[in-house]
Amino acid sequence: MTEICADEELDCRGLKCPLPVLKTRKAMEAMAPGQVLRLRSDIQGGVKCLPVWSDKSGHPIVKTEREGPVYVYYLRRS
Repeated sequence: MTEICADEELDCRGLKCPLPVLKTRKAMEAMAPGQVLRLRSDIQGGVKCLPVWSDKSGHPIVKTEREGPVYVYYLRRS
C-alpha cells in the first residue's frame, strides 16, 4: 500500500462536533487542489460527522487510521 504524505496537519483532539468539521473546512479552503490534510480527532462523533461533510463538500477521505483512542483522517482537497 502506498503511504500518503500530508501537506498540512490539523489537531482537533479535545474538540466536540461541529468544531472539527468547521476547522477542517477552514483548513481545506486555504489549501491547493490535490493537497492532503491529516486530521486527528479523539471524539468518536467525528467518525459520523466528518464523512458526511466530506461527501457534501467533495473533499474525499482517502485514508483513515486509528492511533489508540485517536482517529486519523487524510482528506484530499478537490
